[in-house]
Amino acid sequence: MNIRKVVISLLFFALIVVAVSLFWRNGLFLALLLVMMGFIKQKVSPIKKSLIWFAIVSVLGPTVEILIIWLGGNPWRYAAPDLFNVPMWLFPLYGLCGLNLITLYDGVTKSK
Repeated sequence: MNIRKVVISLLFFALIVVAVSLFWRNGLFLALLLVMMGFIKQKVSPIKKSLIWFAIVSVLGPTVEILIIWLGGNPWRYAAPDLFNVPMWLFPLYGLCGLNLITLYDGVTKSK
């Protein structure tokens, strides 16, 4: 187990929760903040092909959520939707969480 990667990943998850809790009403600011946090996370604990992973997860995660909302009879709603009934910050949120999950997995499964 690589404790450093696990701690970094958990710290970024905590920062994400704080950022979303504080700034969810300001979609553009939060989206830019989450992208910036992704760059910082990559500098602190880099992973291979991070930009590709960020892009894939940023698109697929919200797309599935949009489809569930549209096809599922609106099972939930966001208080401040921007694009297709979801907030714009949801896209980088999924990307950043995807990068963090990869880092957490690496930290748990690989030794130093």
